[in-house]
Amino acid sequence: MENSLIASRKPVAWNNSEKMDSSFMGIYIYVEGEKDQNIWKKYTNKRNVRINVAGGWEKVVEIVCGCSNKIGIIDKDFRDLTSKMPKDGNIFLTDEHDIEMMMFLSNSFSDVILALRIADSDLRANILTITDDIGRVKLSTILQNWNLTFKRQSKKKKDDFEYPKYEDALDKNGKYAGIKKIIERILVFSKSRMKVDDIIPTVENCNYPLGKLSNGHDFALIMQFYLKTIHKKIKNATDLEEMITAAYLSADLLKNTNVYKNVMNYGLLNGIEILIN
Repeated sequence: MENSLIASRKPVAWNNSEKMDSSFMGIYIYVEGEKDQNIWKKYTNKRNVRINVAGGWEKVVEIVCGCSNKIGIIDKDFRDLTSKMPKDGNIFLTDEHDIEMMMFLSNSFSDVILALRIADSDLRANILTITDDIGRVKLSTILQNWNLTFKRQSKKKKDDFEYPKYEDALDKNGKYAGIKKIIERILVFSKSRMKVDDIIPTVENCNYPLGKLSNGHDFALIMQFYLKTIHKKIKNATDLEEMITAAYLSADLLKNTNVYKNVMNYGLLNGIEILIN
């Protein structure tokens, strides 16, 4: 889960929380960020489970691997496409790229857009077309070991990040200029000597179903542009995201996901209720 949307990923003193609760004999769940924690805590059996923020997926893996009383829930990212699936049976992956995309691809997105009276039935598909293109460049960068940058620490705001100007690929009416413009913005941001034509052949062969390559942060950035500039409905993507999250939790849609079922089954196999039915 990336920063904007969302929650801070500052490392926390996870070991202190265990030491303070030394009498606890249940299961500890470790997640990447605070938003993950806020979503999952609604569904945990409070008697059997303590849920903690690790501060990034690497920390989750470090903490839970080899521990029988800990499990981790991390973003799937591109792991299933890069042969980097976790081997430990107590680490679980989100169904989509991250938990934000699980919500953006659910009916909650459509319900909130309808409630806001935004007359754009293609809004989600239009956003996904762009964010999938960004994802195609990111995945190709991993597979080809290109030296490209997609975010960096902000020089102006502490604890904030800067990103390529993806919005430059959209005109004032929301018309998308195409993936070449996205690549151009990434190359400028990366201060790379690579050329667009060096990248296009590889990226254009990176084809997956719509939404497969999108991550929640990129989706929120493009969504903000559409709703603020095109539809003039909302000033901040965080506001809309919070509405979608509330709708997602209200409808208990997390219970229908594979990651939820996998964590539940893990509890059943180990004789402890981790998540509520």
